[in-house]
This record gives sequence, structure tokens and C-alpha cells, in this order.
Amino acid sequence: MKKIIIATHGELALGIKNALELIAGSMAKEISTYSLTPGKSATDFVAEIEKEMIDHPDQQFIVMGDMYGASVVNAMLSLVNYPNGVLLSGVNLSLALQVLLDGSEMISDESIDEMIKEAQKGIVRIQLDQIELEEEDF
Repeated sequence: MKKIIIATHGELALGIKNALELIAGSMAKEISTYSLTPGKSATDFVAEIEKEMIDHPDQQFIVMGDMYGASVVNAMLSLVNYPNGVLLSGVNLSLALQVLLDGSEMISDESIDEMIKEAQKGIVRIQLDQIELEEEDF
């Protein structure tokens, strides 16, 4: 079974989890969140995640962080050394929802790559003329 973890700067992780609970209901209750707030260190929660990964070697851990190259994801780089760990950066609601709703016990690398592509498609600049064209289609 897979374990989903979201770790971010501030309370973003908790906000994503709350949104997932609204959309997907009780499925989202099992998501663990970690928030880097003033006075805390990301290395503290990374040690906790590593311990859990070591204690549950047959469980896949999908860990999603907010920004590639920023302190939270950088602190979690060691997680890729574990065969049961997958580290993703740039978490958004679309990506987290896809990971949550995937029914597999373990998500394949190919499926994860597809999920990332799909999540990226949702990041678009919407312009007025585009909205007007879409309204005319109805």
C-alpha cells in the first residue's frame, strides 16, 4: 500500500490536504502533512519520514514537496536513496489528487511521469479572448 506525504513551506501542505478531503472525502484522511514554519527545521520531519520508510520497507512512500531547489525539497533529497521512496517537487492539487485516486498498491514510474504531465497541463495563462471563445462554444 502506498503512503502519501505532502511537505511544504508554511501551511500549504495542510491546505492541499483539506482541499483533497473536500474533493475525495475520507480517502484523503490518511495523507500525512509536514509544514516548515518559523523556528522549525525541515531536517526534523525528514528524520521522521526516513524512520517510517525504514520501518515499512514494503510500503511505497510518495513524498511531494512544494518547490524544487528550495529548503523543504532539498532537505528531503536523502529520501530518494530508499528503494520504497518517490520524491516529487512542485506539488499542486491536481498532482496530489491523481496520486490519491490511483488505485494501485504501488504507482509505477511511468504512471508517476504521466501524472506529472497531466498536472502540468493545468498550469495555463487564461486570457480574455480565450474565455470569450469558450463562452461562444456553449
